Order: sequence, then structure tokens, then C-alpha cells
Amino acid sequence: MTNKVGLVGLLVAETVSMAGSRIAAFAVSWLVLIQTGDAVLMGLVGTAAALPYVLAAAFGAPLIDRIGARRLTIASDLTNAVLIAGIALTYRFGIAPMMTLIVLAGITNGLADHARRVVLSAQIKVSGVDTARITSIYDGISRVITLVGAPIGGLVIALMGSPTAILINAASFAICGLIMLTIVRNPPGHIDKVADDEKEPYLVALRGGFSYVWRDRLLTGMVLMLFVTNLCNQIHNILIPLWIKQTFDNAAGIGTIAASFALGAVLGNIGMAALVTRIPKYMTLVLGYMIGGSPRFFIFALTDDLTVLIVVIFVAGFAMSSINPIIGALLLDKAPAGMQARLFGVFTAVAWGGIPVGGLVGGWVAQEYGLHVTAIATGVLYFLATLTPVIGAKTWRQLDYKPVPVPDAEPETDAEPETDTEPSPARA
Repeated sequence: MTNKVGLVGLLVAETVSMAGSRIAAFAVSWLVLIQTGDAVLMGLVGTAAALPYVLAAAFGAPLIDRIGARRLTIASDLTNAVLIAGIALTYRFGIAPMMTLIVLAGITNGLADHARRVVLSAQIKVSGVDTARITSIYDGISRVITLVGAPIGGLVIALMGSPTAILINAASFAICGLIMLTIVRNPPGHIDKVADDEKEPYLVALRGGFSYVWRDRLLTGMVLMLFVTNLCNQIHNILIPLWIKQTFDNAAGIGTIAASFALGAVLGNIGMAALVTRIPKYMTLVLGYMIGGSPRFFIFALTDDLTVLIVVIFVAGFAMSSINPIIGALLLDKAPAGMQARLFGVFTAVAWGGIPVGGLVGGWVAQEYGLHVTAIATGVLYFLATLTPVIGAKTWRQLDYKPVPVPDAEPETDAEPETDTEPSPARA
């Protein structure tokens, strides 16, 4: 068990952090909507959090290599705790101070999340646990926390106010940072940062990460599809409070909708964690997107019945429970040690780049054309994006094969992955 202590500690830290984030998931949006009634401003708040996160992922990866993943994770988590607490304490002074703190928290959160993924990769290797199984467990924890945290968050917001939910989130980041500091250690022999005499110029290191992604056909297709789906998902986060306010005018229902998706995903994750090494990943991913993707957008335009909405969202959660584990395992398997921070950062930066766009576009469309038009248009866009694995089936079927071992990339080189060759025929 000794070689698994760090992995378990990391999962515990993530559980605490995610719990706080889920409780406060809609706290700022609801606060802005109630105070201003402006959907555009609500979308702008989402953008203020997501855009710095994306930029930190894109441009902060070389810093992770230079400073060290574990050290940067701890510093960012503790800083984030202070910034988020500041949001709860300064919102009365207007939107500008709150937006400033949201932007700064987005930067530190982006650095922490991507540094922590590098730490996770090292802990998986030393633990000897299958990568796909860990990503399934990791995603399952996230879903369970959403299942529990989302309705609690709705009740906290309804009974005690959004600032309380935000303070709970701040405390969770502080606890996460302390767990990383005291329990999660770098494995013996693991080099957490690049030696001073091996450091590349910042721009050279940054370019290496982008080059690695764009030269891999599967990663390129996947990251571009995720840009669009994440754009739509951010609009979905706008549709939920708008639909609740229009139908019930009570924040408690927000958590119920999010929890229904999480419940479906939790049940799906149980099977995924057990069968992930045996199921056909390509077909599972395609069916997951088709069943759980666009229908959860269309339903907002088709019903005013909360029960119907919850059932559709539940089915969507179950169907899509396989998506994150499959994609997460692919990234961890494809990333050589010297390229991890840059690969994770670039991939997330592009994939999450749709989130700030979705916040702006979704808020504007909802304000101008209403909830129904926004839901239908977004559902159509999501469906078209998730046809990518079907159209590019030859490339995407690489998901069904065991990854060809990738040698550790030397920090000073700009290695090209061999993505045009046929993958190993051994089934995963």
C-alpha cells in the first residue's frame, strides 16, 4: 500500500476541492442574476472565470516544468482559497472587484489543475494501477460529488445565500492545498521539475506542446470537437438557472438538475470502472455522445415539467459516463514524461477555449432570442460536433488499441509522435 499513499491522498484532496466547487457551482451566477436580472452579465461572469483558466493552461505549462508540479499545485490552491473568499466578501462593492478576483482565481485554478494532473500521472505510474481504471474512478468521484454537492449547493444558496456557498468553496481549496503539502509526496526518483541547465527558452517550450498536439491526428480531432462541446456545455450552465427562474423562481431546483446528471453518471461509472479494460472504447464514446449529448439541450425547449427534464438529464449522465475516462486515459497514455505539462496544458487550453466563448454567446443569445431558441440552436451545434468521431472513424478507432509506448521526451527537444503509423493490433 505504501506506493499508493500518494495516489490516495491526491484523490482525497481532489474530492475535497470538487465538493467545494460543486456546492458553489452556480453561486456566483445566481448572485449576479438575482442582483441584476441580466443574462448577458451572468454569461460574462462565467467567461471571467473560464478565459483566465484557459490562458493559464495554454501559457503556464512551461512554468510547471520550471517550478515543479507539486510545489505549484500547493501554492496555487492556497492562493485560490484567499481569492475565492475575497469574492464572497467584496461582491457588495460592485461587479468590478468581484470580476477582478474571479479572473485571478481563474488563473491560479488553471495552474493548479494542470500541475495536479502531472502529479497524478507520476502517482499512477508508481502505484501500478491501470490508467484507464484510475481515470474512471477519478471521474466517478467527480460525479458522486456533483450528485451530493449540487443539491446541497442549491439549498445553501436558497437558505444561507450565495456568499456562504462561495466561502465553503474557498475553505475546500485551503484543505486541498494542505493535503497536497502533508500527504502527497513526489515518488522516489521522480524529477518534479526541469534542471536549471536543461531549461528551454519559454517560447520554445511553449511551441513544443502545441506541435505535439497538432501532429497527432487523433488529439487534433478530439481537441477541436471538445472546443465546440465545451462551448455548448457552458451555454447549458446558463440554461439551467434561466429555466429554473422562468419555471419556479427558486434556486433549490438548480442543484436537482445537476444532481440528476451526476446520478446517471455515477451509475454508469460503476460499470465503467469494472469494464473499462474490456469494452470497445470507440463505440462506447460514439454512443455516449449520441444518447447523452444533444437531447439534454433540446429538453429545455420541449418541457416545463421538472420530472421530465430530470429523467432526460439522468439518461444523458448515464450515457456520457464513459467520455471523460476514455479521453483522460488517452491523454495520460500519450504524454511522455518530459512533455506532460505542455501536452495537458495545450489540450485543455484549446478544449476549454470554448467555455468563455460559450458564456458570452449563450448569454447574448438567451437575452436576445429567449430560452427556447438558445436550447435548440445549441443542441443542433452539439450534435454536429459529436459527428466528428463518426466522420473520422478510421483515426478515432485508435481508441480501441493499446497505446504504443511513448519514450520520455527530453525537455530540450521537440519530439514528434508517430501518429501516421498503424497502431498495435492488441486490443485494450
